[in-house]
Amino acid sequence: MDNLKGIALMAAAMAIFTLADICIKIAGRELPVGEIFFLFGLGGCVFFWILLKRSGEAVFARDFLSPVIIVRNIGEVTGTFGIMTAVVLIPLSSVSAIMQAAPLIVTLGAALFLKEPVGWRRWTAILIGFFGVLIVIRPGSDGFVPATLFAVFGVVGQALRDLSTRAAPRSIPSARIGFYGVFALSMMGLGLMIFRAPPVMPSQEVLPFVIVGVILGSLGYHALNLSMRLGDVAVVVPFRYSRILFGVAGGMLVFAERPDFWTYVGSAIIISTGLYSFMRERKRRNAA
Repeated sequence: MDNLKGIALMAAAMAIFTLADICIKIAGRELPVGEIFFLFGLGGCVFFWILLKRSGEAVFARDFLSPVIIVRNIGEVTGTFGIMTAVVLIPLSSVSAIMQAAPLIVTLGAALFLKEPVGWRRWTAILIGFFGVLIVIRPGSDGFVPATLFAVFGVVGQALRDLSTRAAPRSIPSARIGFYGVFALSMMGLGLMIFRAPPVMPSQEVLPFVIVGVILGSLGYHALNLSMRLGDVAVVVPFRYSRILFGVAGGMLVFAERPDFWTYVGSAIIISTGLYSFMRERKRRNAA
């Protein structure tokens, strides 16, 4: 294990994903969501196709129609749809804050559907973490923005994807699972372009952001996978929370966003409960 490289790659992945989100937000000024879906999915397909060919693995196999892969693809599509739509419509800092609730939702889903043991302390952390999400979105208040619900929807979809990935047979290569997800994403985007909003030729000002965003999305995913393989999971995973720092900084520098006091409070609660839940899981596994 090389924890220093793992940490560096994890932080780099979070920074790269933030840059990709900035590109998506700029591209969303001109392009419909379906087209963004299709382009980013297509870029991911090329990336994973290359990985599979280099390793001598088949791109498509019978496992494409297995129930766990179908559920994972549904989570991939719904999660990406929610997050991408939220990135276009609401401040980047708010999206980054809400996304930090994903580990809590995965813990909840693992307890309910995978029958993993979760003690009362982590149940408490989950409830407090969800309270932090409510502070960020503030439903029923004057500061409530309905579009923030897209981010919540996206986080739930991503949690479904992560849980399905955990439940998938180890005989399926991780690169093929990734290919299936981005392939479903590109097909969803194609359907939206056909039945909802036709594609738009991006202007000369926006086209570079589309190209760079597609490349960054694949690089970020690759850096994330490398970090998980090089470092100890217990050491590397907490650095995923650096994304909120990059998200706030990116929103301020590029879009002149100014998160309010309650966004910071909610973000701190979400991160604190997520780290606590992770440490309790680490302690439980060490004891076992």
